[in-house]
Amino acid sequence: MNKKILLYLLLSSIVVANEANNNEYDISTEVKGELKKVYDVGRDLKENIKDIDIKDIDIKDIDINTKVDIDNLKTEAKDKVLDITDELQELNVDDVIENIKNLANNKKENNTFYMGVGGYKKLDGFAYGVHYANKYDNIDYIINLKREVTGEYRSHSDKSKDYFSLDMDFDKYTLKVSHELLNQDFEGIENVGTGTDKKYTSTGLDLRYELKNEAKESIFLGTNVYVSESTSTEALRNFNNYFIKLYGEYEAVVNSNDFNHILLTEGGYYVDRFDESGTGVLYVDVNDRFKYNKYKDIDFKANVGLEIANRQHEKSETGLNFGLEGTKPLKNNINVLAFINNVNKNSNYRNLVNDFEIVDDIIEIVDSSNNQTELLTEKNFNIGTGINYIKDSIYLESKLKINSVKNKIAYQEKNISATERAVEIYNYNSNISWIELNSKAAYTKDNYKGEIIFDLSTLEKIAYSPKTTIKLNGSYEMGKNIYELSFVNYGKMYTTDDSDTSRYLINSYSLINFKYNYKLSPEMKISFNVNNLFNNKSKKMEGYSINGRKLMLNFEMQY
Repeated sequence: MNKKILLYLLLSSIVVANEANNNEYDISTEVKGELKKVYDVGRDLKENIKDIDIKDIDIKDIDINTKVDIDNLKTEAKDKVLDITDELQELNVDDVIENIKNLANNKKENNTFYMGVGGYKKLDGFAYGVHYANKYDNIDYIINLKREVTGEYRSHSDKSKDYFSLDMDFDKYTLKVSHELLNQDFEGIENVGTGTDKKYTSTGLDLRYELKNEAKESIFLGTNVYVSESTSTEALRNFNNYFIKLYGEYEAVVNSNDFNHILLTEGGYYVDRFDESGTGVLYVDVNDRFKYNKYKDIDFKANVGLEIANRQHEKSETGLNFGLEGTKPLKNNINVLAFINNVNKNSNYRNLVNDFEIVDDIIEIVDSSNNQTELLTEKNFNIGTGINYIKDSIYLESKLKINSVKNKIAYQEKNISATERAVEIYNYNSNISWIELNSKAAYTKDNYKGEIIFDLSTLEKIAYSPKTTIKLNGSYEMGKNIYELSFVNYGKMYTTDDSDTSRYLINSYSLINFKYNYKLSPEMKISFNVNNLFNNKSKKMEGYSINGRKLMLNFEMQY
């Protein structure tokens, strides 16, 4: 099959995935032709697809049936790199970029309206939203409006969220503004019957300017501004946070007699302020995907970076980052890899809060031990090896990694009142080492899609670090019907680190979610969701049960 046609099929699959049900998008799109030898790929690139170069996507690294946060999608996509460097050199890259831009102009066909109703013990939850894309003169714009009310799934647990975003592309500029309003009740400890409330607002602005964009070289300048505020009847939930970043990006394809390089360089400065503390960070990162002609069968990835973090109340830190990974194909569709990384990067509060997934009652504060007022940089060194197998409809992968970390950023349970607990972010106060095994298998054939992920870790000293994590996702399409099932099992873990003699053990627990979709027409469908199908009552924190079973009926229409 012509390589250019294959590439265009990949780009088409990236554009068409679009399913709006909440603030994250389900992605699951079939890729035709020989790309099925890897496995199905789906990406919903709502944000200016012309900024995503084909060389930045690694089809082996994309998970099926995963959740993608549309606010961070562009960053995630740029972390992926394409494993077809040789093919790219045989294509007319200018034509490919022009094709991407043409596909981006068709995004107005993905206009969507959706609504849903449901609840836990009663019909008190609902959601609705609109995704609208159009063009006015030379301005492309996308509007997203969403409202979600979860209803009460535990005592004092109502939550509502309103979200608005506007994306605009004009001339060489890309602009996005967003605003989120959250009202949430936090339950008290079981049998207490009281809790607190929280009002949270977050406003963001992202501006990007295309200084140069050619086939083998591009330069972008940009800025990110986020302002967040939380007010509550419980003082420890109150905070103010703002994040301001100025940055530049340089991308280039550089070829010589001995090396072929794909370079991505970013540098800039950002300020991350949280209440009375703040950090200013100056950084530069260089990522290089290259091949050495003497070892043509080995694909190398390398990165190097420097970061200087000036903290308002703590000692300033300078961190050197570097990493190297090599992948070599063997016989019978098997590839082996080895890697080494040294990562000393400051973590901003916004990302830390969004990354925590075990407990939903997190307090977005840093009330650290040892009288710390700001988080220190996590100094992380790891080394490892891996193997993968790709053939027809099967993809298998396994990686073994040894980690050594100083100032590890962690999360643990905290009493914030006599009747209420929450989760805080802090630095673990000693060096730790542990081993991780990460395995993944994906299968795609005809109307079946399936994936299983298994993670094993020896890290027990840190709270909310399960020994094992198992995730399964599967879907089956039959005519107008689509059935989806997801399963997650977390192994035993603790609610505090090992310095707390009264640490509470959370036993292993599992959650199962089911979704049924029915296509009324090519433009309309209805779906039925059941989260926590078997109404598991396990604990995620001492005195707090897991969210109960929730049912939701949804309607979606494209226009």
